[in-house]
Amino acid sequence: MNGCKDVMLMQRLLEDAADEALFSYETLPLRERMLNRLSDLMFCADDVLQMISTDCSLADCEIPVRRAYDSINTLMKTLCN
Repeated sequence: MNGCKDVMLMQRLLEDAADEALFSYETLPLRERMLNRLSDLMFCADDVLQMISTDCSLADCEIPVRRAYDSINTLMKTLCN
């Protein structure tokens, strides 16, 4: 019975932390939120480039993904200035 209470307490703590993180994110200035999302996109593009590098049949996909990565990087630099 005590284990069940511990699980419920942990779940409540995680929900509270998630709510607080969401509130904190929403209060960030727009520029910082955009940079956060753009960094997520760069991370994903880098991950896709790694996947492409392991399969020669996907080589045609590398150039468009690299362009997207470079464009996002340029935009992030612009937003940082």
